[in-house]
Amino acid sequence: MGTMDFINQGWIGSFIGALSIIFSIVFYKFTRVKNQLSYKTSFIRLIGKRKSLSDDVDILYKGISIPRLTKSHLVFWNSGTTTVNGIDIIKDDRIRLEFSEGTQILRANIIKENRRINKLSVQIDVDCSNIVNLNFDYLDPNDGAVIELLHTDQKKYPLIKGTIKGIPKGIIDRGRIDDLNEKITSFRVSGFNLTLNNSSRLGVIIFFGSVSILAPVLSNEMAAPLKWFFIILGLFYFFIICAYIWIDRKSSYPKILRISDLDLE
Repeated sequence: MGTMDFINQGWIGSFIGALSIIFSIVFYKFTRVKNQLSYKTSFIRLIGKRKSLSDDVDILYKGISIPRLTKSHLVFWNSGTTTVNGIDIIKDDRIRLEFSEGTQILRANIIKENRRINKLSVQIDVDCSNIVNLNFDYLDPNDGAVIELLHTDQKKYPLIKGTIKGIPKGIIDRGRIDDLNEKITSFRVSGFNLTLNNSSRLGVIIFFGSVSILAPVLSNEMAAPLKWFFIILGLFYFFIICAYIWIDRKSSYPKILRISDLDLE
């Protein structure tokens, strides 16, 4: 069977039509307008009382006795496709970083921001020592900041609460800051150490997907069932690519907010 005869089979047209519908849905998901704020967190326990220590041992921070000292980092950014304005924050439910009741927040700073004109700021609440208020003038897509918190909470991370008009789901927790750069995968092949970052892995998937599709299409000697198998395999590779891009886009924060010496745990 020649290449043109293979392509002219009826099921090929139906398959391409179904595939077009799937890609149209994916394209819509990528390009639709949405209001969305997100955050990711990391922490490092600086000091903590151990059970083996005597009760006579005190941990002091600027002369204040504390049970433990934890440093948490929070990357906060506009992960949507439209501008979020500070005036849309509901006054009776303002944006705040909230730890457990009784926690002392000892320090709250912005250690990196991509645009100062956003006027993004954090301030420990004067009435509640376990709350940090967060304010901004406006945030365009990918605008945000890295916030550093020193606190005494047993919990590692604060909850971000508050209500913003047009964002009914609230601020989305995207999980931990597991790596400031790209994740690296290392393995050995024939005695050589190979490393692949996210971009390299994506390139490998694209290569095998392209080969799986083009090889049977260009081959005149391959049996039709085998061609069908390789085409399905190639499309599966490309489905993995789309899923990877979708997940990475939803969970990745702007590269400009990455800090190489940020403490991670």
